[in-house]
Amino acid sequence: MHGLELVLGPSFGVLYVNFMPESRRRFWIYAAAWLVFAMLLEALLVHVRFIVYMHWHLGYSACFYAVALALARWHRRFNRRLSK
Repeated sequence: MHGLELVLGPSFGVLYVNFMPESRRRFWIYAAAWLVFAMLLEALLVHVRFIVYMHWHLGYSACFYAVALALARWHRRFNRRLSK
């Protein structure tokens, strides 16, 4: 099961970044859809006890994902500017 834990996050990250739209409005809709997907997936994984929280709450994850998704956009734009 640890193999799944190691590849699940990065796999979704690659999909997220590679299909990210350029326009700001479409990006926020795209990011919101990914946030909902991530929260539903995490809730499912908690429900089936694949993830067991200790001093953590699903609400904390929502804040973390929102920041991480926005930072991924910044990181992608930063790397593209460097490569020019």
